[in-house]
Amino acid sequence: MKSASQHWWLQRVSAVVLIPLIGWFSIAVFGQMSASYEEARAWLGHPLNGGLMIVSLFALYWHARFGLQVVAEDYVSSAVKRRWLLLAVNGILLVWIVTAVVAVCTIMGF
Repeated sequence: MKSASQHWWLQRVSAVVLIPLIGWFSIAVFGQMSASYEEARAWLGHPLNGGLMIVSLFALYWHARFGLQVVAEDYVSSAVKRRWLLLAVNGILLVWIVTAVVAVCTIMGF
């Protein structure tokens, strides 16, 4: 499989994976709106909820990474600027995913 077609498929797979996860997340957030801090923390500390949150974060990370890469490749004409932009985007997303997963793991007690 060529790189471009593999990239296209991975973008679609991450989108399909995100559909039920975003539904779960939306229902969960609305269900926790009236919860206290301790109740919300206990909810996220449950292995199923924490695990689904981590899966959601990784799926969102990959989807955002692939999508922003396509935007940069399509709309930034300078190879040097495109390379720096992709490096910055990947760095920011990497910091985000590590921070988010560490936060969820901390709440889960790992």
